[in-house]
Amino acid sequence: MGFLIEKQAQQDITHSPQLRVVSSKALPVVPIAAHRLLQQIHYGTLRIVFPNGKTQTYGRQNSGYDCTWRIHNENLFIRLIQQGSLGLGESYMDGEWEILHGSLGDFFCILFQNKLWEHIREDIQTRLRILLQHLLRSPTRLTSSSKNVRDHYDLGNTFFSYMLDRSMTYSCGYQRSPDETLFEIQQNKYSLIADKLAIRDSDASLVDVGCGWGGMLHYITQRFANIHATGITLSQKQYHYVKNVLGPKGMSNRAKALLLDYRELDGTFDYFVSIGMFEHVGRQSYSQFMGMIRRVLRPGGRGLLHTISTASAPEEGSDPWLMKYIFPGGYLPRLEEITYEMRRAGLIITHIENLREHYVHTIAHWRANFNKHREQVLKLGGQYSERFMRMWEFYLYSVEASFRTGPCQLYQVLFQKEA
Repeated sequence: MGFLIEKQAQQDITHSPQLRVVSSKALPVVPIAAHRLLQQIHYGTLRIVFPNGKTQTYGRQNSGYDCTWRIHNENLFIRLIQQGSLGLGESYMDGEWEILHGSLGDFFCILFQNKLWEHIREDIQTRLRILLQHLLRSPTRLTSSSKNVRDHYDLGNTFFSYMLDRSMTYSCGYQRSPDETLFEIQQNKYSLIADKLAIRDSDASLVDVGCGWGGMLHYITQRFANIHATGITLSQKQYHYVKNVLGPKGMSNRAKALLLDYRELDGTFDYFVSIGMFEHVGRQSYSQFMGMIRRVLRPGGRGLLHTISTASAPEEGSDPWLMKYIFPGGYLPRLEEITYEMRRAGLIITHIENLREHYVHTIAHWRANFNKHREQVLKLGGQYSERFMRMWEFYLYSVEASFRTGPCQLYQVLFQKEA
């Protein structure tokens, strides 16, 4: 989400410390690139309050989302133009702006609904750096995969427990009715997956690649008395959590967790599941991932891939702020990339469903829990500073809005290996 820099404005930024601006006696100074972008708001109303108290309004009244954007430091515009989404996110983390009326989510919905993300670009240096990072990750190495997972999922079980439900599920749920709890919509999701896989309660085996804190393993072993389930993760904290949870509940004889990269997985299984892990694989490693599925799934076996996807064009690339602070090494696949690689691996796709609206509900629950436990998180100390809290707010609100009005999708792809 970086602001569009027109050719002339980009030259001004690159070769001169002076930014072209638009202003009048009545209006505050606004860089021309940001001004022209904001003029494209046709749905919703964005009201800007500047440090000197003056205001400027973009969009149309009573036409959608309505919010007031309070800017504490006008250098924000320079950061936006020079750094794109990285500047927008870091300036929020630094307390340089806030939303006075409406919510941070409304702000992002205005950006997405007006398709401003199609115009938002990083500066040339940022784009070259991202391209170089992708080239260096070709394919994703075992060591970098492990580090990328630890950077996010090893933030701490206590921290995640404040945000997630009691099953510690960190993926999109499935809401059947508005009054359901977060735990219920997560159990609905596991039930939906089991039903799609048509799991029979016989002496069969299931593998969950990227098992998280073991929510799927726990559900499967509770619902089916004869299924043997294996989960793998690269997160040390998730691994130890799953082992500690499964043992005392008497399920350790039918369910186990392994601290393992998917490329090192051995054995054969009747059912394959991967929930919210494919986003971390990296485009260059898709063929390896699908090859692993073909290798471990028995003939006639069924599998389901549950993953975030994007409708954005390939050239838009990954978001620099998310790459730096939330999901280093992450890459959101497009549906056609998933289906292409599955076909190449000889996997037969039998059903595809988009559950994007369910992720809106799920993230809303996470956000409410996070806000409810804000003080407890701060008391954890260390990295859990006020800046961290603002970073996490920016993450939750922006991703929720991206599912609500932006390019993010959530696909469940059901497939089968030929008999």
